[in-house]
Amino acid sequence: MNDLLRRLPAATDLRDRCRAFAALDAILGPDDREARYHSFDARRDEDGGEEPASMRNGQGDDWFVVFSPAGAYGQGLDHEAPNAPELLEAVPEEFRRFAEEPSFGDEDGPAVTRCFWRRPGDGSWQGASAERGRERLFALLADGSAGAYRAWAEDHSSRSGAWTPPRSTTCRRCVR
Repeated sequence: MNDLLRRLPAATDLRDRCRAFAALDAILGPDDREARYHSFDARRDEDGGEEPASMRNGQGDDWFVVFSPAGAYGQGLDHEAPNAPELLEAVPEEFRRFAEEPSFGDEDGPAVTRCFWRRPGDGSWQGASAERGRERLFALLADGSAGAYRAWAEDHSSRSGAWTPPRSTTCRRCVR
């Protein structure tokens, strides 16, 4: 977990990455919104300034990050690891409602193997993780480069056949 926390960029840069991934998914798969892996909603709560981003791979792995005036909060579930809702006890009060958001869990409640947060004044990310759970769930989020997105897109399109990435993915301004 500490490696992930060190590799995540500042919250504003992470938000830009999440937006870029969602935009690239929309460009590469414009006809099937449900087949897209990444989403970003800049209009969910215009008054409160909350912007949720998520990734769902269709096999049970997912993550979400909510950007708000309180900072950024994220959590993910590796479907091959045991669910660890007890991790949410470590989540600061200002992020608790995101951690307990029903749409980010399942019928049994919160679904989580890793969670992390960063307040505006924090110099680094904080978080908690279960003993088991792949950090690769967050590999693209932590890397954020155009090359990493392209490799990810090629890998996922070859497995799902959902869409084929272009020969060059060059949103270098958005995806660093």
